[in-house]
Amino acid sequence: MGNKVAINFFVISAIASLLAGSLTRIIVILFATDYFETTASISWIVACETIPFLVFGLFSGILVDRKNKKGLLILCDIGRMSAMSLIFVFWFHGNLNLFYLVLLLLLFGSFDTIYQTAESSILPELVKNNKLMTFNGYIWSAANLSSLIGPAAAGIIYAYTGGLWGLSINIVIYLVSILNLLFLPNTKNYAKNHKVFEPTIFKDIYLSFKSILSSKPLSSILLILFVGNFLLAPVEFLIISHLRFDLGVTSELTGFILSASGLAGLLGGFILPKLNKAGLKGRNIIIYSSLLILVGALLLIISLNYLIITIGLFLISFAITARTVYIITLRQVKTEKAKLGIVNSCFKFISFGVQPLAIFVFSLVSEGIEVYNTLLLLVILFALQAIWIMSMIGKSNDYEMGEDSFENS
Repeated sequence: MGNKVAINFFVISAIASLLAGSLTRIIVILFATDYFETTASISWIVACETIPFLVFGLFSGILVDRKNKKGLLILCDIGRMSAMSLIFVFWFHGNLNLFYLVLLLLLFGSFDTIYQTAESSILPELVKNNKLMTFNGYIWSAANLSSLIGPAAAGIIYAYTGGLWGLSINIVIYLVSILNLLFLPNTKNYAKNHKVFEPTIFKDIYLSFKSILSSKPLSSILLILFVGNFLLAPVEFLIISHLRFDLGVTSELTGFILSASGLAGLLGGFILPKLNKAGLKGRNIIIYSSLLILVGALLLIISLNYLIITIGLFLISFAITARTVYIITLRQVKTEKAKLGIVNSCFKFISFGVQPLAIFVFSLVSEGIEVYNTLLLLVILFALQAIWIMSMIGKSNDYEMGEDSFENS
């Protein structure tokens, strides 16, 4: 089977897998708001998805470089589906307490860690470098389509069925993802015959970080991801808490408001490759996305009613998606195929591993100064972050990505 056909199965699988995750995630959070009724418990549930990145995120990259990426994707979908199935069983029997929920979400997050590393690393083996940004955009659009449909559907399903139907649908969707992955070609093991690895995995990790930090554009975008994800991580649980506890918004409306970010991300991932093809350069992509984040943050500083939250989330999500798609593509074309997994996992370890810390910090802050004031502080930091990024990028050409930068073609 040619890669032109395989990439279609890959995109369908990505949509199914991401939709299942989005649907379940919001249902679980809504369950927590009803049964645990504290911001701290919600923050712990959200953090469980990213804590595994801190535990063995770096090792997932070494595993991905040495094993069949297709097989790992299938295994991880089975693992995530199993974790959600166990949540269903405990919930159905009325035994789903916070301990069991956190434990199963940690299991889910562990498989998700490997899945995300393998997903980003397999794409350069399915398409040529000059098509990478286009398909990265499609995949991120798929992710945000899931974010668009998932929260709204989860809000409705939870309001009218209590959530069990949502988990049942989730299991079926994971099966769809697995079936599509079966049609992917087996991937090559570039690391096997490539002298890029040292005898110990810790030396591999050290050398990968060293290569990232020695590159100005890669080290800069890693810093951008670190700061951006630190601020982005607590947004969802703070907004849900503000809408539900402060404003008394229904679960249905909460789901639709969160879907605004999914719609914006869908458009951002789809439009960016077209803008880049039309001549929008890498430096300007980062600067213009920062401007949009600044505008969205300023709107939220002015007001935190549900209409302004919807608009602000839309602008910020559009900008973050466009910026992230470009950053992912830049990283992929600057990395040898034998190192795609480990470099990818190094990025994810830094940028996503910071999320549990951010959620924990802002959870403590919200307990001290209330959710509304914490959310206001967060959007002020978003505005300052946008200004900092624009000043750091300046007029530098280090972030451009022309045809001559494609090292893996």
